[in-house]
Amino acid sequence: MRDKKIINWGIIGPGRIAKRFADGIQDSRFNRLLGIASKNKLRRKKFKDDYSINKNYVFDNYKQILKCKDIDAVYISLTNNLHKKWILESLKAKKHTLVEKPFVLTLEEGKEIKEILKNNNYFFMEGLMYRFHPQYKILKKLLNEKVIGNIVKIESSFGYKDSNRKKLSRLYDKKLGGGCIYDIGIYPISFSSFINKILINKKNKIKIIKSKGVIKKNGIEVEAIGTFLLNNKLKLNLRCSFIKKLKNTCTLIGENGKIIINDPWTPGKNGGYHETSIIVKRNLYEKIYLTKSNKHLFSFEIDYFYKKIFEKNNINKFPYVSFDESFENLNFLNKWKKSL
Repeated sequence: MRDKKIINWGIIGPGRIAKRFADGIQDSRFNRLLGIASKNKLRRKKFKDDYSINKNYVFDNYKQILKCKDIDAVYISLTNNLHKKWILESLKAKKHTLVEKPFVLTLEEGKEIKEILKNNNYFFMEGLMYRFHPQYKILKKLLNEKVIGNIVKIESSFGYKDSNRKKLSRLYDKKLGGGCIYDIGIYPISFSSFINKILINKKNKIKIIKSKGVIKKNGIEVEAIGTFLLNNKLKLNLRCSFIKKLKNTCTLIGENGKIIINDPWTPGKNGGYHETSIIVKRNLYEKIYLTKSNKHLFSFEIDYFYKKIFEKNNINKFPYVSFDESFENLNFLNKWKKSL
């Protein structure tokens, strides 16, 4: 009989991001990758071989993996347009559910998920893996201590020049929920939400000051730049791009200085030793806070998911990504998209 304190994971849609998730599971003591489901025969075989998955837990049908009694939790990494359907199916099948961001594409879809969650005892969360990296505990402490006074502005970006468009064609397909705002714009958006929750813990009220972007003929944005006002006081300068390598940093500007997060999004994304730095600057004063780790980035999120299920005192404990926060971020995403 297996240890009930182990989470057996199933992956629905074992693609590029799912591979990183699977690597993260290997770095997590109380989690195990048990099964996968994919309609792609070659992908099923590669995942099976790479992660030594028993053939009895390799499925060519998503519903089959949800019927498997040995699977405790599922990670959904399908194209964005399929998230809602398989979140609902997973929760109905009584599986704990972690879904890649964005968790759904519209507020109407989000409301459907919320309705199901009212009568469901299984844990659901949108995957924002960066939030669980240890450097964010340091950032939270610095903000609580007001080391640079009140925060007045956030500058945040995530962008890269895509050299493999054919392989990542889902990002450029409107029907699949493509576009840089859904894919990587959610990082600076959710970071702003995260800071707002620490500072004032109120719902996000977004006002668009200005917005522009680069939109292809098929209606997909490949770059977006926006200036926003959060709760009528916090200014946000956000940018995301598939066509330019951006700074990929976050800067918090306060009354008395700056806090700079040099690697906010993907520290340790390939596992192994890595360092991150948070720099506090006040006039001639500068202090660097280093975080050193050997763990895979996704393992921090996976470990939190485990604690959320098995440790009752972990309810809504930092750095929890609540459904309400995900819903607010979804609203922000859609406003940004519509403003271009």
